[in-house]
Amino acid sequence: MPQPQIPQRLTDYAVWRNGIQFLGTADVTLPNLTALSDTFSGAGIQGEIDSPSIGQYGSLVVAMTWRTLEAAAFDVHAPVVQSLDFRGNIQSLNRINGTQDQQGIRVSVRGLPKGLDLGRLAQNSTMDSSNEIEVHYIKVVIDGFIVLEHDKLNNIHKINGIDYRAQVRKNLGL
Repeated sequence: MPQPQIPQRLTDYAVWRNGIQFLGTADVTLPNLTALSDTFSGAGIQGEIDSPSIGQYGSLVVAMTWRTLEAAAFDVHAPVVQSLDFRGNIQSLNRINGTQDQQGIRVSVRGLPKGLDLGRLAQNSTMDSSNEIEVHYIKVVIDGFIVLEHDKLNNIHKINGIDYRAQVRKNLGL
């Protein structure tokens, strides 16, 4: 049976710091979750297999581009752990009744500032200043359901409620 919703677009969003400081809007590039892997071969394997390590990722970076040089960019660049929430609204078309339904999305990250690009000065144009954060924690919540929670420092990797690192923590006595 087809899903009742046809997702259309992110209609609006806002950037928050520490859950209380409204930073406005910035174009946000979310991290690319690329698993660490190692290639192995040998008897019983026809060639090579590049095997990912479950729940272990390379560098996770969030980039935010501001229209102008904002005071918020300097707040986010302070050399302390940054806690950011990207709260948005997804519009979907309901197949059953034809309505346009709204769904909340929140991406929460914690990490350390990696860079601040002050942007450019050009008459009558955006400055495109930007921040980069090295992420060590990310959680994605869609319509109230946690679809991803990844914590590099506490050995947690949950997808759709299943913790794929629970056995590893148990094996390590954590």
